[in-house]
Amino acid sequence: MGRPYFQRSRHRFVSRAAQPLNYLPPEIADFYSFPDADGAGQTIAILVFNGALGDSGQTAVGGYSQKLVKSYFKDTLHIVPPKLTDVVVHGPGNKPGDGSQDSDVTGEVLLDICMAGAIAPKAKFMMYFTEFTEQGWVDALTSAVTATQNRPSIISISYGNPEDGPTGQILWTQQAILKVNEALQRAALAGINVCVAAGDQGSTEEVSDHRQHVDFPASSPWVLACGGTRVVAANGVINRETVWNDGPSSATGGGISSLFALPTYQTSANVPVSVNPGHRIGRGVPDVSG
Repeated sequence: MGRPYFQRSRHRFVSRAAQPLNYLPPEIADFYSFPDADGAGQTIAILVFNGALGDSGQTAVGGYSQKLVKSYFKDTLHIVPPKLTDVVVHGPGNKPGDGSQDSDVTGEVLLDICMAGAIAPKAKFMMYFTEFTEQGWVDALTSAVTATQNRPSIISISYGNPEDGPTGQILWTQQAILKVNEALQRAALAGINVCVAAGDQGSTEEVSDHRQHVDFPASSPWVLACGGTRVVAANGVINRETVWNDGPSSATGGGISSLFALPTYQTSANVPVSVNPGHRIGRGVPDVSG
C-alpha cells in the first residue's frame, strides 16, 4: 500500500553553473520567505516504507547511509548534519539500496532527510521504518502520535496511492483508508502537523479509467496535502512559478476527493467541483504547493 513519490528529473543537473534551475534546500526556503528558525526544540518524524509490499510476497529495500548524509551536509551545504534516530515499527529497518531495484525507496528517504534537515538542522529527526501494509501504516502513525519520548510536532509522509479506481488497480481497501484516516485524525487532535505528498503522476495517477483521481493519504482532511511547482529564480527571488507538469507520468497530483467531503477550512477557498461524472463537491487537493 503506497509507493514513494520520488521522481528523477528529466533535466540533467550537470552543475549549478550550467543549470540555473538546480537549487539547494536553503535557497528554496529563502524563495518562500520561510521563518528564520533552525528547528531547535522540534521533533520531525519521517515515515519510511520498506520490507513487505502488501500481500505480493515481494519486498522493498530503502533507507539512508550515514556517510552519504554527513557528506552532503558538510561538503555541499556546509552545515552540521541533523541527528537521525531510527524507530523500527515493522520490517527490516534501515536498509539502504543502490537504486538498482524498482522498489528501492532510498532516493525518497534521502530527499526527505536532505530537504527537512537543511531547513531545520537543529530539529530531532525520528525515522519511522515500517512496511507497505495496512498494519504497517496504522502502527507507524500510532507509534509516532503516542510517543512519550521525542514526540513529533511534524510527521512527513512522501508515499500514497490513488484513493479509488477500478478493482484490481487500487491497493487501498476501504477498511485500510478508514483505519489510516483515524490515525491521522488522532495526530491532528494531538496538535501534530502531518505533511503528505499529493502524488507525482498528474491528476489521473495513471489509473486507466479515464477519470481524475487524488491520492490517499493526501486526500485525508486531517493532513496538509503538498503539491509541486517548478520555479525560476534569480538573486533569491522567484521570477516565474508554474505547476510541475512534465507529462502524465511526471506531474504533481491533485483534484477533488471521491471519498472525503469538503472540509470546513476549505469552504472559502473556491475549490472547484470534480470534473468526473456527478461533479462531486469534495475535499480539494493539494492545500499548498512549492
